Amino acid sequence: LENHLKSLISNGWVQLVLNLSDTEYMSSAGLRTLVSTSKTVKADSGDLRLCNPSQRVAEVMRLGGLLNVFTIYGSQDEAIASFAG
Repeated sequence: LENHLKSLISNGWVQLVLNLSDTEYMSSAGLRTLVSTSKTVKADSGDLRLCNPSQRVAEVMRLGGLLNVFTIYGSQDEAIASFAG
């Protein structure tokens, strides 16, 4: 995940949506990747927006204090559309 996100950023993609609907587990390494990616794209006037986290992943993010760090959307379409306005 980290390498893929870095590749996207190096190719100029700074408005990213990460659909977490198929993510059943997220470790602290995954959380660190999300935070570092968010910081990197925000430094370039972008953003990382998340959508569809499972209850388990949302709970891990809550316990890690990250629900206030990310904008989380109920659908991928909503997350993408949020960049337009």
